[in-house]
Formats: sequence, C-alpha cells, structure tokens
Amino acid sequence: MDELSASFVNEANELLESLEEALLKLENHPEDEEQINTAFRVMHSLKGTGAMFGFEELSAFTHEMESLYDQVRSGKRKVDKHLIDFTFKSIDLIRLLLEKPDEETTRVQKQLLLEEMASKFSGEQPPSGQEQKASQGVSQKQKKQKTATWHIRFEPHQTILQNGTRPLYLLDELAEAGRLKAFLHTEKLPDFSHLIAENVYVWWDLLLVTEKNENFIKDVFIFVEDESRIEIKKVTDTDLLSLPGAEKEMEKLRLKESIDMQKLQQ
Repeated sequence: MDELSASFVNEANELLESLEEALLKLENHPEDEEQINTAFRVMHSLKGTGAMFGFEELSAFTHEMESLYDQVRSGKRKVDKHLIDFTFKSIDLIRLLLEKPDEETTRVQKQLLLEEMASKFSGEQPPSGQEQKASQGVSQKQKKQKTATWHIRFEPHQTILQNGTRPLYLLDELAEAGRLKAFLHTEKLPDFSHLIAENVYVWWDLLLVTEKNENFIKDVFIFVEDESRIEIKKVTDTDLLSLPGAEKEMEKLRLKESIDMQKLQQ
C-alpha cells in the first residue's frame, strides 16, 4: 500500500471508531439525532473520499449504508437492533475493504452483506410508537430546512495533489447537492519557467445554493481541512443565484470584494 492510500486508511479508521461510539450510544438511545447524523456523515465521507482515493468498492458499499441512514434521518426508517447489528457487521467489512480490497474473502463478505441488506432493509419502514415521534421530530426539522446560499472559499495547499486529493472531485460533490457557481482565482500562478507540474496554484470562491446544512459542506472537505484554507459562510436564506443582477454582482468574488446583498434584493 502506498503512502497516500495508507494515509486515507488511517483517516478512515478514525471515522469508523467514531461510528462505533455512535452505535453504542444508539443502542440505549435510538432516537439520538446527533448520533444518527454521525453515522450518516461517516458513511457520506467514506463514500466520497473513498472514490477519490481509488477505493471504488468501499465507496459503492458505503453509498448503500448512507442511504439507509438517510432514511432514518428523514423519518422513513427506525433505528433498531437489526440496523445497529448490521452496521457493526458493515464496519468489519469496511475495514476489509480498506486493508484487503482485492481478496476473495472480502468480495464474498461484501456480497453476503449486500444480500442481507436487500433482505432486511429493502423499501422503507415507517417507525411506530415512541420511535415514530422521535423520527418525526427529525423529519419536521428537515422539512423546515430551506434553501440557502453559502459562500465557500477553498484554497488548497500547493502540494495537495501529492496526497492523492483531487480538488475538482470535491467541487463535483458540492454541485450534486444543489447549484454551484465557481470563481477561479489564478493570480498565484508563477511564470511558466517556475511551474511545478505536481503543484496546485489556483483556488476558488464558490457559491452553493442548497438545502444542505453547514455540517454537510464541512464533511465534503473533511479529509483536506488540515492542508487547505476553507471558509464557509451562509450568505442568505434565499436562492442568490436566481436574483436579478446576481451574475454581475457575484463577479466581485473574483476580485475578493463583498457582495452587496441590499443591491441584489432591491
């Protein structure tokens, strides 16, 4: 395993440890929204970053697990012993997919778990009783989540490519969450004679219109936050990109100036 893959595996194992802690808490408090969100975010992060580092099988499996916990967050499925036990077994598989992705035993184990998932968790399972009330609380909060516009400044370190990270993959993931407007900054580009092919000299100001919250955006950058400058700020609780004059006003981001919200909303 090369150095880049080993670094991802270490980060992924830390995420799995946090998932195990969340599951232990959910055993006693299955309605705990914070722990449910932790489980979802771990799967979401492993899905996106796994694909970026070439762990395609891991990414595909965690996508399925992410969908299960998204159903829980939206009130369409309850947290019960079956889901918790299955998630613990999934953690064991994910560790195999990290350490021994090409071995036959790993492929067999993955197929068995996918079959179990299809058997036990196909379709949606509306909660009942006390669990239904808790899940409905989560669902109501999500329904109240309105479209907002976020300003994200993403300045990756020059050597970020050497760690296996592909910045454009992160932008693609943001774009899948809503509407994304990217402003590319090139002022740090050196003269051609001083260019190093493996280095990144550009950075971005991004405007994202989405119903996702700040935690979702942070999770997109979870594996690059230590080697990048990342600023996240909510601009407005409306769809800024659809306002008249938005394109012209937003060009100010390229010049690192502030957007005049009053001018746009007149």
